Amino acid sequence: MEDRKRFVDIAKITEESKVLDAGTGDGFFALWIARRIGRSGSVIAIDISSEYVGKAHELSKKESVSDCMHVIRSDLRWIPVRENALDVAASYHFVSSINVPSALAEIFSQIKGTLKKDGRIITVDYHPKPRSKEEFFFFRRFALYRRVYKALGKSLHVTFFAPEEIRSMLEKLGFRTSIDVIERNVWMPRNALDIEIRDLIQEINKVSISKRAKTILVTKLTDFSGEIGKKGIKYPAAILIIAEP
Repeated sequence: MEDRKRFVDIAKITEESKVLDAGTGDGFFALWIARRIGRSGSVIAIDISSEYVGKAHELSKKESVSDCMHVIRSDLRWIPVRENALDVAASYHFVSSINVPSALAEIFSQIKGTLKKDGRIITVDYHPKPRSKEEFFFFRRFALYRRVYKALGKSLHVTFFAPEEIRSMLEKLGFRTSIDVIERNVWMPRNALDIEIRDLIQEINKVSISKRAKTILVTKLTDFSGEIGKKGIKYPAAILIIAEP
């Protein structure tokens, strides 16, 4: 939570700001934005997932910010916001949820159309490479989960874009960009990892694959869990990209 607040501060969102939270997920980033803005400002929180939209909507009501936090289910390639309406388009760990570079470029183009002439884009996402032994487990987790998801007939939508690739997309749209690496001390708690792995093992035991394949996957998940310390898994440093006209 405090990590999100930190990036709202960096975004320099004011009480009058009109803000888009692209790929809002659980809505907590939009919540911090809503707490920053006043009655004359607003945050439009968009996500394509019905489940996440429901969670974000409930959060806005629970935290009494639904008057300025508007949650919408939509594909960001077709943003239901009029042109030249917004001061800031922000995203928190949204870019890494897009698997195809061309789709991300299209989304940035759509976002640009919603911005005022002096509007800016601010995106925060994972550094694409581990910078310490603790961060290495974060990337190993996704590599292992991809294998598990494939066996379960699912797709894991996580792509770690290089900062320069994102910069290139934004500069082709006429933005000036800056890139910063932001160190942070954010961890996935050990108990959350245990629940995640337990749920995956339960799914593996239900799926129609060979007994040997199940044993291999369960063993790999169990072994991985055994390598993680009591503190959990450390998230990598953040890449902060600010794009301005």
